[in-house]
Amino acid sequence: MFEPLQAVSNDELEAIHDASLRVLEEIGIDFLHDEAKAILKKAGADVETGSDRVRMDRGLIEETISTCPPEFTMHARSK
Repeated sequence: MFEPLQAVSNDELEAIHDASLRVLEEIGIDFLHDEAKAILKKAGADVETGSDRVRMDRGLIEETISTCPPEFTMHARSK
């Protein structure tokens, strides 16, 4: 059995992660679904009134990520 191929170094992976958090904090992402925006606002995200733009603090993101299971199974839509 082959070892998994490491496409980027740990430092590069950390830089990508940090850049993605900066984008979510500073630029944000547009959510078109009102219920999704309400859920994010309740969780502590910055939802611009009259806009679809949502910005999320890195602490909120990292706290939420920490609650995810370490692994999961994905199933095809056709199953």
